[in-house]
Amino acid sequence: MTDYDIGALIQRFDRFESAQGRVTGQLSAAMGEGLLLDVLAHALAPSGDVELLPEVPRRDNDAFDAENAPVPSVRDLDAWLAHAGELVAVECKHWTAASTDARRSVPEDAEERAEYARAQWRELTVPADWARWTTTTKIALPLRPPYGWTADQVNRARRILIVWRLVSRDGVSALSRHLTTTRREGEWVDLTVEVFSASIHLRQLLAAGISRLHSTFGQLDTLLEALGTIVRGSPRE
Repeated sequence: MTDYDIGALIQRFDRFESAQGRVTGQLSAAMGEGLLLDVLAHALAPSGDVELLPEVPRRDNDAFDAENAPVPSVRDLDAWLAHAGELVAVECKHWTAASTDARRSVPEDAEERAEYARAQWRELTVPADWARWTTTTKIALPLRPPYGWTADQVNRARRILIVWRLVSRDGVSALSRHLTTTRREGEWVDLTVEVFSASIHLRQLLAAGISRLHSTFGQLDTLLEALGTIVRGSPRE
């Protein structure tokens, strides 16, 4: 399987250059989800003991009712992972320095970078934003069990929102936790959502002398293979 160049990923997705913004956006659309899943898989189990299930997490409509909790418009998450005998429900957001809500490079100074990550955390976890179902807060949706798993296992599943961008409660940790709510058996119950910053994790690997990341699930290989069937030649000099 393919390896990622960690330094090149950080250079591409954490630096904003207006001349490259369109290409960066195209790369995000094409490979962002697969990249984020590969980075999370490494964080969960560097040895590669993580399985990508064939189904995606789907909203459990039975948890809603017309009077107290209408069925939301958001429906599915991006992936089910299985790790250490447990389910992990995942939503991917490949927000980068070139995204329309950013358009600025990540600070080079470590203290400024940490404050940037904390500011992104505050913006993400504003209570009003988590009081309604959005394409981000859907990570907390009640979910139907995937094939071969039980409702109890879904209730105990980890919920991880993966983002590329530096987002961190303390400014330095790649994984932060946020308490929100979900629907279960007709009631609102507490739910802990984890937010994982791929950029922070990769920066930590780079600082430890690790320059390449192995593609765990092979989605990048599939993309490159498909591209190779329709594209020939070399980039223009």
